[in-house]
Amino acid sequence: MVVTVAAASLGACIVATKPTETTQPRVINTTGDGGGSGSAAGSGAPPVIMTNPPPPTAPVPPPPATRPVADRDYKWGVFKKNDGTCVAHISVNCPTAKPGKPVPTCNPPPPMPTECPDTLAVGQSMEVVQYKGTTICEVLPAPAACPPDTMCNPPPPQQVPCPQ
Repeated sequence: MVVTVAAASLGACIVATKPTETTQPRVINTTGDGGGSGSAAGSGAPPVIMTNPPPPTAPVPPPPATRPVADRDYKWGVFKKNDGTCVAHISVNCPTAKPGKPVPTCNPPPPMPTECPDTLAVGQSMEVVQYKGTTICEVLPAPAACPPDTMCNPPPPQQVPCPQ
């Protein structure tokens, strides 16, 4: 296989041979300066060797999917099982019956597998919330236990993966 690349501005072209051969490309004079077509350039200057463009880079992965902006407050209970996996169940407020009326049905979805927060130990659970208008989920902090007549400074909210 022979590949010829024209270099118009240099007045020469490079003939490359098969990549498996160890020979160097030859510079052929095509300017018509008396050197004759097909003769090697004898100007004394080192030949200019054209290189191929750089290989394509690996495709850039798309950014991680972000959770859509919440249209209301969401709350989940996340529990870490003995096998180290976590499940989340969404908190729902089932309707209550008015006195003398039948109890309305309430069928919340079953618990679903979810990513375990780093701070959750086996057998423990935590409440995770996503507030209306946000895209992040946070651990619902425990009520601060402060001594009487003392100002409390609770820890900042801890961001965790949202249950899907």
